[in-house]
Amino acid sequence: MCVDKACCPLLDFESMTLALILAISVAVGASIRRWRALLLPLSVGCVSAVVVSMMGHGLRDTPIPFGVAVATMAVAVGVALRPRQFWRSL
Repeated sequence: MCVDKACCPLLDFESMTLALILAISVAVGASIRRWRALLLPLSVGCVSAVVVSMMGHGLRDTPIPFGVAVATMAVAVGVALRPRQFWRSL
């Protein structure tokens, strides 16, 4: 395992966290089935950014914008993949 961030951009726990965020976001988008579900990652990102800035840290060191963008796209995929007529056929 490399110590330098330049030779190893994604460590094991970071890639696993990203995969977990993607899976949860797609599942949330598929379960809600509404386009306003796109507001969930944005609101979580805003709250996280406010908390980080209130603690006195800069947002430059955090992956919050990247996480919000990835989670928003994953929720959109989940909403788009969900069949609309499934529950009416049961």
